[in-house]
Amino acid sequence: MSDTAPKRTLVVSRHAPYGNSRARAALDCLMAAAAFEQDVSLLLLGDGVLQLLPNQSPTEGTRNHQKMIAALPLYGVETVYADSSALARHGLAAGDLPAWVATLSDTDLQNFPHQFDHILGF
Repeated sequence: MSDTAPKRTLVVSRHAPYGNSRARAALDCLMAAAAFEQDVSLLLLGDGVLQLLPNQSPTEGTRNHQKMIAALPLYGVETVYADSSALARHGLAAGDLPAWVATLSDTDLQNFPHQFDHILGF
């Protein structure tokens, strides 16, 4: 029996929530890993921060990304990380985000991925 720490995985989402399936694939991957009690985190970069926009109104038959992200604590994902520069570019203020969203500066982003064993990019 091994005493090693569990492997940590970072899911990186760079795409807006609607218009293609990449953002949804990232969330599906994250939720599947979390459902199997994997140590997994979500990082939203670039247009990926648009998944945090309030009052999303997806077309019929499309999942609401904001609601999916809000449900992540139920899966054991307590914090979602977001690129502060991308938030500013899209007019989103850190103070307007839920408390479970942590913003990372450009400097923070340089070292942040190094704490993970696996990185999955979408």
